Amino acid sequence: MTIIICIPIMKKGSQKKNKYAHLSQPQVEFDFHGLDPFLGEEGVRDLTREKLAEFKNSGKSVVRLIVGKGLRSKNGEVIKPIVLELLQEMKLDGDIRDYGFDSAFGVGPNEGAVVVKI
Repeated sequence: MTIIICIPIMKKGSQKKNKYAHLSQPQVEFDFHGLDPFLGEEGVRDLTREKLAEFKNSGKSVVRLIVGKGLRSKNGEVIKPIVLELLQEMKLDGDIRDYGFDSAFGVGPNEGAVVVKI
């Protein structure tokens, strides 16, 4: 018994491109790594709100927040849970449109970065 597997061969450039893909790509990013460890929860919340407002006022609509995975922190994830809680509140209040883990850095979600649609 012979099994034949057919694999379609596409000419270079013949794949259909999503002409709207650029609309969901981050236009700017902010990295929380290296922040003052004594900033505290309210400081992180204030800084996040400040940065999102700054980006929105400059005409950006999609932002990547690099919050880290907490791999090198002796206390585990510190910033990420604060930022995620704030983003949930901001979404419910209508201050942002949506947010989710970034998948640009490999297969599956990158849980160290969050993409925010403002």
